[in-house]
Amino acid sequence: MRNYRWIGAFVLCAAAAFAQDNVKWQQEMPLLDCESIPCIDAQIGGQRVKLAIDTGNDNSVLDAGIATKIHLQAPAQTAGKSSLYRTHLDSISLGTATLEHVPVLVADLSTWVAQHHMPAVDGTLAYTAFTDRVLQVDFMHHRLRISAAGENAGCVRSDCDKFSLINFNPSGPPIIVAQGFTINGHSLMSQIDTMFTGSLVIYSSAISKAGLAEQAQSTKEREFDFTDGGVKMKQGLADSEYFHQTQLPSRSVYFPTPAVHQPGDRFDATVGLELLQHAILTLDFKNKTIRIQQG
Repeated sequence: MRNYRWIGAFVLCAAAAFAQDNVKWQQEMPLLDCESIPCIDAQIGGQRVKLAIDTGNDNSVLDAGIATKIHLQAPAQTAGKSSLYRTHLDSISLGTATLEHVPVLVADLSTWVAQHHMPAVDGTLAYTAFTDRVLQVDFMHHRLRISAAGENAGCVRSDCDKFSLINFNPSGPPIIVAQGFTINGHSLMSQIDTMFTGSLVIYSSAISKAGLAEQAQSTKEREFDFTDGGVKMKQGLADSEYFHQTQLPSRSVYFPTPAVHQPGDRFDATVGLELLQHAILTLDFKNKTIRIQQG
């Protein structure tokens, strides 16, 4: 849903009980709040940075000012021509965990922040930074956990499901789309987006399938920053929203207005932070599984 995806065509003891016992966590660290978006402190080239966690994008992003400070070299074909370019970081340190050879899009983020494309951070970590690892975003206890490469989360069908990487549209990026969600008893294929601050967006192609034609006629609207540069969506109420047997905390449901990018019939919905606010979200990128626990 966010325009910048296509630029250039381009721990607490209490928390431990909820962590999956069969995962060996390489690092556990505080999960911070950056204008309601989950973020963490990290180190890049000896420079301390604040990075938002973005499960809804395949591009990690780094501010051009930070790139200059760490002497990051632009590719020869773009050097000196633009502050917007693609490259990679040799490493990003998250405590004792090191993410290696991370592809990034370097940009002047001050413009994006001013236009409400993203919060005031030094960059983002997309899901692609965690390839072959298990990532656990613990909203309940404000912790983030990362496994070593090659770890398995392990799950059972009752509280876990599969996700796929599906292109948002023909020219858009592959994003995390999970099974296991229902609204009013109707199954949904849903994107997981930790930079969408609402609960659940039902796209136009899925409104009838989800039995929400009446709710979609709502005249009540809400505006969302960080989504398509700031857009309004129509707001309604659902009877219930679940991930398997886990009832999710919000009954709010949103419907696109013309300014919202949509995936056509590739998937049905996008799950955002209001549905995850009291949850522990575990994404196993080796086995492509998702688990959502509630306390």
